[in-house]
Parts: sequence; C-alpha cells; structure tokens
Amino acid sequence: MSSEDATENVSEAILANCRRLIADAMLLLERGSAGSALALAIMALEEVGKGHQLELETTKGKSTPSWHHYRQFLASFVLMVSLFQKYGLPRPQFPDGIQQRIRERWAGKKGLRDIVGVPIPEDLRADVGGWIEPLLLKMDPDDLIIFRIELRWVNKVMMAAASGNLEALRQSGLYLDHSDGIVGSDPANVVRQDAYRWIRVAERALLLLESGDFLAPYGELAGFLEARRPLPKGEELARLLEGLRVQPE
Repeated sequence: MSSEDATENVSEAILANCRRLIADAMLLLERGSAGSALALAIMALEEVGKGHQLELETTKGKSTPSWHHYRQFLASFVLMVSLFQKYGLPRPQFPDGIQQRIRERWAGKKGLRDIVGVPIPEDLRADVGGWIEPLLLKMDPDDLIIFRIELRWVNKVMMAAASGNLEALRQSGLYLDHSDGIVGSDPANVVRQDAYRWIRVAERALLLLESGDFLAPYGELAGFLEARRPLPKGEELARLLEGLRVQPE
C-alpha cells in the first residue's frame, strides 16, 4: 500500500469515528445523559482536529500543553479561517506595528491559557478593529449582519479551545470532582443546551473536514437568517431576533 493510500485510509477512519461520536452524543442527549453527550461532542471536534492535522501536516508545539488541546484548537482555527473564506475576506495580515504588539503579548507566556488570561489592551483592540472594519464596510448589508453573528459563534468556539476551557468542559462531562467532602463538578449537572450546542459545533466542523463546505451557515441563528434573506431592517429585524431568544443558539 502506498503512503498516499495509507493516508486516505486513515482519513476515512477519522471521518467515520467523528460521525460515530456525534451520533452517539445525540442518542445520549435524547436519553437524558447530557454530560456524556457533551464529552463525546467535544471528542468528535477533537477528532476533526486530528483530521486537519493529517491534512495540513502540522504538529504540536511546545507551548501547547496537550494533544487534546492542540487538536481542539486546530479544529476551531480552521473554522475561523473558513468563515473568512466564505465572505472572500483575506486572512488577517496586520500592519507591522500591530504584529509587533501581538508578539509582545505572547512574549514570556508558557501557553495559550496564559495568553488568553491576559486582558487585551483597549488600544490594541481598537487598532485591530480599525484594520478590519474597512473590509467589513464593503460587504453587502445582509452579509454583514450574518457574518457578525457567525464570527461571534466561531470566536466563542476558538476562545474556549485556545484557553483550555474546552478540555476542562470535556472532562466535566465525564468526571466527578470533589474536595473535603464537597462535590465541585458533577456530570449529572451538565446543562442539556450546552451539550446540544457542542454537538452542533462538532457537526459543522465535520462538514468542513468531510467536504470542505465553507459556505454553509456557522451556527443555527445564522442558518435561520440565511433562509430569510432579504433580511428585514431596523425595528423589524430587532423584533425577529428578540423572538428567538428562547431558542437554542
């Protein structure tokens, strides 16, 4: 068997395992086991990251604490890049001054958890926003509304993965933590909606790995709005969004 055939076989096995994990997560959620469903959904996202790792021939750096963390972040990062691709936006290439300040932010940090834990200075946030805002203003108004919603959805995924919170969340669906006779974390207390949300994240990430579909909506709210284009304006749009508050994101 050639190395190319071997890689293809591994890729197919990874895809099959992702589908199995997501299907099992849905079954567990339907039967009331939100904690186990949450853990399997995040494991499916991690498997997607393993698929991207094989596809892109990347490897874990010393600053990333574990392979779990690395693959979760890789899957979320590819989601972010694909969202920019959907709207024809260039990959971020910040001016030298902004790049230098970002490098300074990373300097001396041991890992992504340390970096995320340091608040972003307001002047850096404003400069980065000033760089991207002109690109967004050129977009179709409906595209811009949906893009901002999708960006918020993907950003939550990527920040959870980058900070290590996603790995902690996965473990919270599996293990009971206690100290001095007090239960700190119990899988039985995982909220159903949290498990549902991460199942949908895993499904969207799998779609990207499986078929390269970067055009499909990122998150259910974006899908809802895309199906209703052209979008209502002003107060009518506000009322539409307000009416969705009780729906799962």
